[in-house]
Amino acid sequence: MTAKELESKAWRLIGMAKVADDKARRKALMQEAFDLLTRASALRKSDLHSEELNGGSSTGIINTLISLLGIGWTTYLTLQSQSAEAELQQQANLLDLSHDSIFLRDMNNVISYWSRGAEELYGWKRAEAVGKISHELLETSFPAPLDQINAELEGTGWWEGEIVHKKRDGTRVVVTSRWSLQRDKRERPI
Repeated sequence: MTAKELESKAWRLIGMAKVADDKARRKALMQEAFDLLTRASALRKSDLHSEELNGGSSTGIINTLISLLGIGWTTYLTLQSQSAEAELQQQANLLDLSHDSIFLRDMNNVISYWSRGAEELYGWKRAEAVGKISHELLETSFPAPLDQINAELEGTGWWEGEIVHKKRDGTRVVVTSRWSLQRDKRERPI
């Protein structure tokens, strides 16, 4: 692959990383883009050295500068992503200070965060709960059909009510549940 092809592929990956929902996927895409830009820079440096040996050309210098700019931009985006991840981790740590049972789930009801309070109440460790479907793990009993609750959630942005969950040890617990709907920049539920 030529340096130009590597750079083009890297920029496509950076574009994909910007819209990736999963932070592990975003990080992997950024790393792959960085690797491609590093390879492109090495190729351009090699091309520049060859041109110097053959009488020189400003094209090689310009191409090398473009590659270095690409590497710098990728590094900046990676650091920005890491900063956002650090802020999210700090917020998660604050939630763990609460004794309340707090968990986050996506629109498919898959648990993405499970607090220390949730571990204490329900008996499942974070690693056991994250990635599971909340209503299946907790065998949830709702006061109304789930479709009706979800319609209210999407319409108003929140829902509150008493539900029954089954703990790891098999006992049932009635909890007051408060759901808040988060939306992306385009107002789509996330």
